[in-house]
Amino acid sequence: MRERNVIIFIGLMNLSLLGFLTPLLNGELLAATDPLFFSWSGVLLIALWGLAYIAVAPIWDKAPWLLLVFAVEKLVFDLRWVHWLTNYGEQSLAALYQQDVMVALFYSGYGIWDGACALVFFWYFLRARKLQKG
Repeated sequence: MRERNVIIFIGLMNLSLLGFLTPLLNGELLAATDPLFFSWSGVLLIALWGLAYIAVAPIWDKAPWLLLVFAVEKLVFDLRWVHWLTNYGEQSLAALYQQDVMVALFYSGYGIWDGACALVFFWYFLRARKLQKG
């Protein structure tokens, strides 16, 4: 039951990124900072991943390989964040904090979150495999 709730929470966090497609948050700045991952279509795909997590949550222990796919997907976002921070982070984060604190906070930490989620999904993959082997 706990695993199911954690997976649902991760999915809801992915869906929360849709907030940047509303007038309340600066989606244009989010997209301009990393158009490959956070354009309008990128944010929609992130939301779809969130829905996929939620759909699998009730049967997580029966879909270990899908959990591994989720772990890899989150790892890709984590590695992208590390790459972005390494190449652009110092100057870009300072500029982002001056333009929009919400976007700056997002770019300051999304990779930490995605890396943690990758580890959670990988751990659940290992647990589900063990449960399947009995």
